[in-house]
Amino acid sequence: MDIYIDLFLPKGNDVCNLKEDLISWGEESFSQFPKKYSWMDTLKLASPDHFPSYEILLPQNVELDNYSIYSIDDNSIYEWEQDVNKHQVSNNCFKKIHYR
Repeated sequence: MDIYIDLFLPKGNDVCNLKEDLISWGEESFSQFPKKYSWMDTLKLASPDHFPSYEILLPQNVELDNYSIYSIDDNSIYEWEQDVNKHQVSNNCFKKIHYR
């Protein structure tokens, strides 16, 4: 079974302190495509250029133009699933949430 988790975060409000993961080439740094981000060095996110149609799932008063959408990296979800099934706790932030 495939699981996808997207986060909707308000634009202009960096409450999560996401850091963009840049690629270095010599002395210069460049964004990746799609842009990739890290949260607390445990969770990897991507900001894809296209999204499913969320308008049909959300209330009418939610304007998607006011939000940035981030997809959680597949490896973060996979590591979480592996540890949950084995009843282990490690550094992945999902695992910390599950065992609180």
